[in-house]
Amino acid sequence: MFDREQLALLIHDHAPNPTILVRVEPDGGYRCASVNRAYLTRLGLPETDVIGKPIDQVCPPAEMTLTKYRQVSEARQPLQYESDAADASVFQTTLTPILDDAGQCGYVLGISQDITELVRAERAERERRIFADHLRQVATLMNSTLDLDQVLEQALINVGHVVPHDAANIVLLNGDGVFRVARARGYAGGLATIRELTIGTRVAHLKMIETKLPIVIDDVRRSANWNTLVPGTEQMRAYAGAPLCTRARVIGFLNLESATPGCFSPTHAERLQMFANLIAVAVENARLHAQIRELSIVDELTGIYNRRGLFQFGEREISRALRYARPFAALMLDLDGFKRVNDTFGHRAGDAVLRDVAQRCRENVRTIDVVARYGGEEFVVLLPETDVHSAQLVAERLRQAIADVEFPIHLPERECAVHLTASFGVAGMHAQLLNLSALIDTADHAQYRAKKVGGNLVVVD
Repeated sequence: MFDREQLALLIHDHAPNPTILVRVEPDGGYRCASVNRAYLTRLGLPETDVIGKPIDQVCPPAEMTLTKYRQVSEARQPLQYESDAADASVFQTTLTPILDDAGQCGYVLGISQDITELVRAERAERERRIFADHLRQVATLMNSTLDLDQVLEQALINVGHVVPHDAANIVLLNGDGVFRVARARGYAGGLATIRELTIGTRVAHLKMIETKLPIVIDDVRRSANWNTLVPGTEQMRAYAGAPLCTRARVIGFLNLESATPGCFSPTHAERLQMFANLIAVAVENARLHAQIRELSIVDELTGIYNRRGLFQFGEREISRALRYARPFAALMLDLDGFKRVNDTFGHRAGDAVLRDVAQRCRENVRTIDVVARYGGEEFVVLLPETDVHSAQLVAERLRQAIADVEFPIHLPERECAVHLTASFGVAGMHAQLLNLSALIDTADHAQYRAKKVGGNLVVVD
């Protein structure tokens, strides 16, 4: 037998949370025996419409509710589950069987707890983690190339994962107050329709230049921050933009547009700015790479960077690695016994071999890696986004690429070839090694140890 007072206490002891007591009928039915006021409030029903009623008539969704109560009463084991209310609230319900002296389930106690805020916080945190992971992937992808067109293309391909939109474009500073639309996606007329615009045609851009902050416009047709419509964009209503900034200077904008008014939120603007910061770094690196190739920082003999180019470009790469806490490594190689090539075949033949070695180095590393002639027959390779273990694998690949081939020697009287090997030293950036010069020196010392024991070897510091 069940004590009615004890059953009543079960209901009242959980007064803050919606609580219901369901009686298990002899015929296998389930009827509401008692509820507290919190449960009536959740149902939106008076007590007369609840007490004594079959549970599947009281608690939607009927089939799911009835199944769970039956599962608890038959198994005589508690059950916990989550359900969504009509107002988007989320409840966690615990069903507990109440057994009589014979061990039979006569009642099931259901206690619900509103976990809406907890679920929202968990979902928000999960979304933040997903966004952060995607941002890291995009950063790696965009920094895998130093070609400006490829950087911009990858940016527009991936920005849709950050903020949904109908059309997007990237505008870069061209000089004289004119910004050039460098890339566009989603516009009916393509890039040609919005090729040029001056910063004076959109107040939004002037605001972003002034504040260095993103901006959202719910409806451009009703906004004072949008005083000119660019041909080909008349159907667009909502706008979100973020400035591309490097060294506190605006170099362009990332612009998103939508045909749905009010579709962009402050959260979208925040995420868009994070994405724009990545684009700005990649654009600056690509521009720098193009400028470097035009400067006198290329080794005249081999066509790769000389020491000046190595440090000018390498300092920026290591700064980026430090800023974003990314791995960075360097390797140095020195050709073993190279003097005998010059002594046997002459310096002209030696120069040809050095050119071939430089070419093999370029062919066996990525486009983002920096290959430089450090001096004489010494070469340095800087490896962004690369840890020590991976750098060792790169060095081993280069060692084999040099040792496993014959380098042709073209002499006036005959054609011949020479076998060469190289000694390699590898060093990775870490907490005690954050300076490019020190990193290269460490790789040099490791290379010296490789040469000292006979060469044709990779040594990791």
